[in-house]
Amino acid sequence: MKKLLILAGIVAMTCSTQAFAEDCVTPDTATCPAKVERPKEMHKPKCNFQKLEDELGLTAKQKEQAKQLREKQMETAKPIVEQLKQKEKEVQELRSQLKNLREQNKKEFEAILTDKQLKKLEQIKAERKQKFEKHRKDHDHKRLHQAPDKK
Repeated sequence: MKKLLILAGIVAMTCSTQAFAEDCVTPDTATCPAKVERPKEMHKPKCNFQKLEDELGLTAKQKEQAKQLREKQMETAKPIVEQLKQKEKEVQELRSQLKNLREQNKKEFEAILTDKQLKKLEQIKAERKQKFEKHRKDHDHKRLHQAPDKK
């Protein structure tokens, strides 16, 4: 339950940050929040708060309040981002362990097969790979050639 609440909070913060996302200005300008380290996999939202503030016609007081809110949000998000980084490292390690386990299982399974069965297995793998590639190619072709309103 706690993890779900943390995840919901991250999603909410991401969505609120995305609401302000436009064209990016360098993070060291006064209108952008401080740069936060993000995992390489995460998309860094673009920010041009000055443009948004101008479009909304914010007063100087509102601009200052918005800046303080952004800074507060960034400070609040820092420990959550750190937790997320740690969890991503843990997930990466677990994926690596799972991959190694699968490889080991594959080797052990192939060790119990006869030469004839190994050849048959390789043939089956090649057929399945070919079928997969054909399906993927057909799917991509259909997706690329769909009418714009169906995408």
